[in-house]
Amino acid sequence: MPDGPVTITADRAEFGQEGVMQYRGHVKLVSGQLELTGERLDLEQPAKGQYVARVTGRPAKLRHAGEGPAQPPIAASANQIDYDSRIGTVEMKQDVQLDRGGDVLSGETLLYDVAARRITAGGTGSQVRIVIQPRDKSQLPDPKKLRPKEG
Repeated sequence: MPDGPVTITADRAEFGQEGVMQYRGHVKLVSGQLELTGERLDLEQPAKGQYVARVTGRPAKLRHAGEGPAQPPIAASANQIDYDSRIGTVEMKQDVQLDRGGDVLSGETLLYDVAARRITAGGTGSQVRIVIQPRDKSQLPDPKKLRPKEG
């Protein structure tokens, strides 16, 4: 689900006969509000306007711009990031770290639905760790409205 054109910059590019484009060195892919960076990018285009991208690095990084307080920006890193524009998902593997509005998640695997901004994390042999920051008291619901009415 790219939002407009896809722009890629890198130190080197190679277009293979198998339809895979390879980019090396200071790689950056930008599509709408989504940005992927790393040291290597392998890109396939299964159909016009669609792409499957694998970005690797130590770390490879993802940034997704925020859309107000309800949808804060997301910044994440991992050793491998796979993005499939056909289904709008990002899969991150190995040493995953994600920051969403100050809340931090770490684990070994993460699936991110870009359109829904839904995050699913897991671990292989280890647990997922999440640190949730306290919210501003002005954003919390009124406790009086949460109590059941008597009577």
